[in-house]
Parts: sequence; structure tokens; C-alpha cells
Amino acid sequence: MLTLATTYRVVFDITKDARPDDISGGWFTAAMLLAAGIVLFAVRHKLPAILRLWFPALVVAFGIVGIVGLLFRNVPQPSELAAAYRAGKCQVIEGIVTQFHPMPVTGHGVETFVISGKRFRYSDFIHRAGFNQTSSHGGPIHEGTRVRIYYLGEDIAKLEIADDQASNQTLERI
Repeated sequence: MLTLATTYRVVFDITKDARPDDISGGWFTAAMLLAAGIVLFAVRHKLPAILRLWFPALVVAFGIVGIVGLLFRNVPQPSELAAAYRAGKCQVIEGIVTQFHPMPVTGHGVETFVISGKRFRYSDFIHRAGFNQTSSHGGPIHEGTRVRIYYLGEDIAKLEIADDQASNQTLERI
């Protein structure tokens, strides 16, 4: 009996599917909070008495905390994960999805699954560099799916799903 090699189709590739680093999200928002706080300090005499000191200080503090948090982040950004994938620094794992736990439709929680002993977890609502499309929002991963994953830490740089027709074919030779 001869088994054909499994063929895969790419459903996510960090080098093609991901947006560039989220400048509009993290850095931009933190910088705008900081700038807004500074402007509020400048015009605080026009604010109601209860807001004159605490509100501008709070806005500045949130801006500073955001910038410091981004400086010391330990989650790779899409461009860093893409660079690691292109440089061959990602590990590859292949197998059948087991212990699949979908994220609830309500969005409270994460989706998890195991491939050959390696657990992956992600959510549509948690900012990560790689693949994060849950099954409740149309994602392709389900219990029993054969996949090949290129990953770095917990971040999925490339996800391939077995082509069902090719993976289930077996030729018998007489």
C-alpha cells in the first residue's frame, strides 16, 4: 500500500496576510493621549474646577504608561514575525488538531488546540502578531483538522490546512 504525501493549502501567511505594525493602534494612541494631556494642562484654566488638575494628569499618565508598555512589550509585531519566518527562525509542526476548545461566540475567552503536544491559543480580540481568526468568526481550525504550522513561541506565522482530497487518498498496488 502506498500513501500519497499530504498536500496543504495556505490559509494564513504572515508575509502576505498581516497588516504592518499597528501604528494606528498602539503608538499612535499613546502619543495622542500624551499630547492631549499636555494640551489639557495648557488650557486647564478653561476646564471646570473639578477637572483642572486631575483630568489632564490622568490623560498624561495613560499616555506615558502606554508608551512605556510599548517600549517593553514582549510580543513580536507582524513585521518582526514576518522577518523571523523569512529568516527560517520559525519552528514547524504538523499533525491533527486535538483538544480543540473554540472561543465562545460571545468573545469572552480564547480558542485553544494542541498539535503533537504543542498548545496554541489565540483570540480575535487579543492583539498578537500572527494568526488569530477563531472558528466562531469563520476561522479554519476545528477538531480533527490536519494542519502544518510555522510558529515562533505562541505566534503562528503560517498556517496550512491539508487538502482533504489529497490527504485521504490511498493507492493500492497489486
